[in-house]
Amino acid sequence: MTISSFNSLPQDLVIELCMHVVSTSSTPHEDLRSLRASCSRFFAASKEKIIGRRMPVKKMDGFRWSDIKNYLAFLKYCAESGNLEASYLLGLQEMYTSKDKKIKNSGLNHLLNAMEGGHKASTYVAGIILFKKPETRSLGTRILNKLAALGLSESSSSSTAPESESVMSGGNLLIQTCRREAAATIRDISWKRWHLRSRSPTCANRACGCVVKDHVVIDRWAGDDERRRFCSSRCKWMNELYEFCQLV
Repeated sequence: MTISSFNSLPQDLVIELCMHVVSTSSTPHEDLRSLRASCSRFFAASKEKIIGRRMPVKKMDGFRWSDIKNYLAFLKYCAESGNLEASYLLGLQEMYTSKDKKIKNSGLNHLLNAMEGGHKASTYVAGIILFKKPETRSLGTRILNKLAALGLSESSSSSTAPESESVMSGGNLLIQTCRREAAATIRDISWKRWHLRSRSPTCANRACGCVVKDHVVIDRWAGDDERRRFCSSRCKWMNELYEFCQLV
């Protein structure tokens, strides 16, 4: 393509070219920087919010380790452009690497913004964080119950059990997936761990938290992905909080 033919392209098409480059690149931030340096049209196109919204931020590990300050600034730009994954990563970064209450609150807000956009792992982490604090436990419970119900609706077996009963059960594949994904991401950005007292039964009901297989009670605290029955949402999510902290 000649310079004159490139200059004749509509700007919308130049933006599309930018999106294609960053979305298919293994080093999207470096390629975006090269595009910005190449000409004024690519520079202008790269500043469009849709580029930040489509940026594959999970591919920026090299940038994160080499220049954390600029990485976080760029992540914030992507989050402000509507990039849900950027909001999720920025939220975890601020929640788990800072002791400053204001920064932690900002991190929670980023997670809630991603949750509003339908980001499932953000929904899980926001729910767990809110559930952990007694003063926000009811809100955390509602968020986690909604996520569990979504997991049941995505499961082929969800139609075989009433939702109100199933949400009280363990073995929700979406919850397990979000737990592992969130824990792995947190471990990647921080070596800090939550410290909880030794796990104990969540309530006085001896049947609460027991593993059930073929309608037979097995035991109370067997493997984390076993199907369990809980007497309340509070008991279920208290168990989930422990399962999550075991992985982080």
